[in-house]
Amino acid sequence: SATGAALDPVTQTFYFQTQTDFVATSMQTGLPTAQNPITNPIQQTYFDNYRYNTSDSTIYGIARHTVSGGGLGQATTDLYLASINPATGVVTQISPQSIGNMYALQGCAINPHEMVYYYSKSSEIIGLDMYTGQVYSNQTITFPQGGMFFENYTYNCADTSIYGLIRVNNTPPLTVHFGKINPQT
Repeated sequence: SATGAALDPVTQTFYFQTQTDFVATSMQTGLPTAQNPITNPIQQTYFDNYRYNTSDSTIYGIARHTVSGGGLGQATTDLYLASINPATGVVTQISPQSIGNMYALQGCAINPHEMVYYYSKSSEIIGLDMYTGQVYSNQTITFPQGGMFFENYTYNCADTSIYGLIRVNNTPPLTVHFGKINPQT
């Protein structure tokens, strides 16, 4: 799955998922220690863009539900901040209502000090309060000239910035630059 991976430095466990299961792998042996179907007691779900949070030892991500629409072939997507129990595969939704309908697969980050989960869509970076699941911040990303996307990013506790890759359209070729963003501005 291209939706993420997580690493628990305390238990030395690496987490990833297959199409349907959440898998725990020992970093000492390289062998799986658990493989559980991803389930959500509320409704069928996918669990995407997840990260391990060092401040509370929990894996957070986005629970994604597809909701059928009124007409033939019509559907919408609802997104919720959620956590997963890697020992059971059970997803717990934190957001009381949908926080959006679109996200980029190429990244998420956690600020463990303020307990904020960040994800992006198009040219926006959205922060979610990890206690309530509500939108904490929503900022438009200002790119350098030619910048199109901010991807594969992670949070740096030392300077409270998010570092990642900026995809630039220099038709042709497409180039990638290293960059950072202040998620509050």
